Amino acid sequence: MCPDSALGGADEIPKFPPIEIMKDLKPKYFLYARKSTEDDDHQIMSIEAQLFELREYARKENLEILEEFQESKSAKKPGRELFGEMMTRIERGEANGIIAWHPDRLARNSVDGGRIIYAVDTTKIVSLRFPTFWFESTPQGKFMLPIISPTLFEAVQKMLAKKSRPRVQKVPNHFPFAQFARCGECGSMITAQYATNRFGTKYTYYRCTKKKGVCRQPYLSSSALISQAKNLLQSVSLPLSEIENMEKQIDLWEKESISERGSVAQNLKTKLSETKEKLDKLVSLYLDGDIDREMYL
Repeated sequence: MCPDSALGGADEIPKFPPIEIMKDLKPKYFLYARKSTEDDDHQIMSIEAQLFELREYARKENLEILEEFQESKSAKKPGRELFGEMMTRIERGEANGIIAWHPDRLARNSVDGGRIIYAVDTTKIVSLRFPTFWFESTPQGKFMLPIISPTLFEAVQKMLAKKSRPRVQKVPNHFPFAQFARCGECGSMITAQYATNRFGTKYTYYRCTKKKGVCRQPYLSSSALISQAKNLLQSVSLPLSEIENMEKQIDLWEKESISERGSVAQNLKTKLSETKEKLDKLVSLYLDGDIDREMYL
């Protein structure tokens, strides 16, 4: 224990953020990313984009992630397998925190939302972290966490969709490696997209389109892809004899091209000379009176 003087007096008690319920233990987190393939939530970031942002957020905040959960299922109704597995492991004490993009990625029904809140009440969860949402483990914080009903949420989303205008893309996307290669696992083409973090920094990363089914390959940053391409090109070489043969062939093509251009020029000169000779003969016939003016013209 620190002496009273270090605390500013015996009557002053240091205050800690309510989120840090267990002061002696640093929270250990499960990362949860979800995007439904069953709902019309097209405005939500893809799972790959969520993972990218959440990993960056955890790195900057120095948060320890034990495991990542990725789920492509609606949260309107209870019954998500991976969410249930994650909550069961939290209730067993394997982790005591969750990182997600937004509270609605965790739950959009009262059963799952109640399970999370009960885990907070019983200190099974001591920390919930969202890059886009601030949460404190207080009655007010819990109230602000499942406050908007799913029905109201859907009504607002539909109204916003009606009033929204198509985005005009003024500057074309610059993805030099798009359609450049195929996924080594499933054989689908590689595509690219932008991701912008909460600080406004834009990143480019490439990923498998997963057109041929399930694929476990994650995203790849543009810098990492460039490094792989450089390493691959450096590993490719041609025998010296092949290079010399190619140089000889190039020289031959150049000589043939020069010779061909010379032949064309000579043919044009010959035709020009013949035409001039004919014109001179025609003028002589007219001057000698052998043909009249109308015939000459």
